Amino acid sequence: MLNTRRNKRVALFVGVDEYDDKSIPQLSGAVADARELYEFFSSRQNQFDVAELLSNPTSSDLFEKVQSLSSQLKKGDFFLFYFAGHGVVDNNNQKLLCANTRRGRRSRLVNDFDLQHVAGVEKWDVAVILDACRTELDAMR
Repeated sequence: MLNTRRNKRVALFVGVDEYDDKSIPQLSGAVADARELYEFFSSRQNQFDVAELLSNPTSSDLFEKVQSLSSQLKKGDFFLFYFAGHGVVDNNNQKLLCANTRRGRRSRLVNDFDLQHVAGVEKWDVAVILDACRTELDAMR
């Protein structure tokens, strides 16, 4: 029997301008950049089966959305993940700072989003586009 299933294409566009912790610099264009790319890809007929936009999400909102979208994917499907906002390197892992990120003792990050939630999945193809700094949180003052 022939497999006639067309590979599914899903895209998630995320922009974070506002951070609860006022010691983390606020941004002014990350949400607009994510919205612009979302609108561009959404306007192209048949480019993506699902395209969603998140503005200033908490880490749990982002994690739930990635889980929800990726649970629909099977081997051979494609997931595009775009993130604009602050990023840091923590213990050699790339972290994306969500709206609810707070600085703690010794610059420990709380409520961040580990990029491995997206890139660590091997059953489907993924493209990750980051418009994010990679810095130490202490340098963000």
